[in-house]
Amino acid sequence: MAKTPLVIAMPEPMARALGWLKRSVGWSDLRGLADDPQGWGRYGHPEWGPFRLGKTNPTVSTAGLNATVFAFAAAVGRQTPTLVPADIADRNAWGTATASESVGPALRTCGHRVAQTRDGPPGPDPHE
Repeated sequence: MAKTPLVIAMPEPMARALGWLKRSVGWSDLRGLADDPQGWGRYGHPEWGPFRLGKTNPTVSTAGLNATVFAFAAAVGRQTPTLVPADIADRNAWGTATASESVGPALRTCGHRVAQTRDGPPGPDPHE
């Protein structure tokens, strides 16, 4: 049995702008940054533009899947990745969770498959 931590990695100046070293930076911080129309300007760095979350494809990577779950949990306002059926049914959360992602189509495909499981027989994936 092995246990591997899921970490958030970014250039040190960006982590410091978010308050790292003085406090922990988590998924809800990234969600707030992604939702803010000022982007990095909120933290005094408009030259960095909007926040983008890059991660591996959740349909082929455990780390990508775990990051997807944490991002989705932050989108529904949870502090832990423990989701309930009502969270998965929250259609607005899917858009919020993928809005800042550089692999959004892969996440939407993963989300479509989750919805198929939840909603009934599979249909065509609109993103494939």
